Amino acid sequence: MHTLTCLLQHAQRQPHKAALVHDGVACSYAELVQRIASAQHHLRTQPLLTRGGDAAALAERVAVIVTTNLLDDWVLLLALRGLGLSTTTARTAAELQTLDLPGAVLVLCGAPSIDPTQPARWPSVHVPPEALAGASDDMALHTVSAPSAGHVLRTSGTTGQQKPVRRDVDTEQRCTESLVQGYGYSADSVVYTADFPLWTAGGYRWPLTAWAVGGTVVLQSSGDLLQPLRKQRCTHVMLTPDKLQGLLQLASAAAPQLDTALQVIVTGGSLSRALLADTQRLLSPQVYSALSSSEASLLACTPLRNDDDLRWHRLLPTRVVQVVDELDRPLPPGVQGPLRVRIEDGLAGYYRDEAATREHFRDGWFYPGDLGLLGHDGRLALCGRETDVVNVLGNKVSTGPFEQGMRDRLGVTAVCLIDLPGSGYEDELHLVIETTQPIAAQHIADAVRAEIGSSPVSMRAHFFNRLPRNTMGKVQRPLLRDQLVQAMRQRRG
Repeated sequence: MHTLTCLLQHAQRQPHKAALVHDGVACSYAELVQRIASAQHHLRTQPLLTRGGDAAALAERVAVIVTTNLLDDWVLLLALRGLGLSTTTARTAAELQTLDLPGAVLVLCGAPSIDPTQPARWPSVHVPPEALAGASDDMALHTVSAPSAGHVLRTSGTTGQQKPVRRDVDTEQRCTESLVQGYGYSADSVVYTADFPLWTAGGYRWPLTAWAVGGTVVLQSSGDLLQPLRKQRCTHVMLTPDKLQGLLQLASAAAPQLDTALQVIVTGGSLSRALLADTQRLLSPQVYSALSSSEASLLACTPLRNDDDLRWHRLLPTRVVQVVDELDRPLPPGVQGPLRVRIEDGLAGYYRDEAATREHFRDGWFYPGDLGLLGHDGRLALCGRETDVVNVLGNKVSTGPFEQGMRDRLGVTAVCLIDLPGSGYEDELHLVIETTQPIAAQHIADAVRAEIGSSPVSMRAHFFNRLPRNTMGKVQRPLLRDQLVQAMRQRRG
């Protein structure tokens, strides 16, 4: 069922129930529907958003929503989708520069930080904040007129380039049921999605999934991200390891308020043993690791009960994931190789990017570029990216397991192994450690030997207070490589 239809039904059945809580202020299902109808009433007067072409042509027009808060983002997104347009969001000029959307229209509301005169390549529509404040009961809510209208997500960009993924009505509907089951949402769920922007997979999917079953979504555009967990009876909190780290720093400075009913679901990277222990001590003993992507949606949601669970994912029963060889033949358990994921929702590729589609989508499978291996019990372990392979004593070694092991042995938040051209014929290995405290060289050497054996391996250690990360908290390895090279040049004088 389309999201607008769901919201309308919930508003009729339980009008006073909170659909969302934004920066501590509740908005009922009835009020949310009224806000969307009010926004549509204004948007329909804008020729840039309504003129020209049939429904299919209108759906190809992407409205880039630029506001100052998540509530306005959602109201405008749902209003535009109900009018048959596709959507995406941006918050900064830098985010706008990453978009390649010919024919797009900026939809600005409030006092956004983006100067509307700067992106001159796009026309703009200004929506006064009062147009989103609510509507009279006689304002009709327009549901989607073009099933092909969708929302454009951007991938995390850890490889240096963000790729667009458009989720239309059909693909949303096909994956909603598995998301509800995978995350364990229900009508009683109060899901805290923090401040994730709506162009990220999590910031977009988590609220839609909660609303599909009549739950409540908690958003925090500004202020202390810990406060909603103190003031709301949240059942789920959705975080990345990086955002969880920041939340725990706030929690450790406040009086502990452990909530044994709260489910902490972490995605976008693996947790260290130390981070898991702190989460269970300060937030909740119920911690889960979610494996998902913008392209393939949710693959696994694993309860973290022991050290093995930190590495081995429990795949959802409905998902098909294979480890294959260079000829796409499935490999037996225990053998490492590239991953591929069976597409379950009909997504055919990246939006307006044929080259990337050919590389990553083939014959109903998505090839994410990750290495992995399956256990004999069907669980999946990730072993890093196919491109994140370094030469250690003549052997090609995946960086993923080594980096996770070093992170845990050193008790730090992140470790990256990078090879750079050396002065001789061999590349030089560089160990980049995210830490604010110095670590003894002998401690690092002992940890390296424990991970790769007693063979002598030369690695230069570098300490960064913080590694470059994207919005979802993932380390941007190409940018880190550039920063490392620059830092080494500066040290040489």
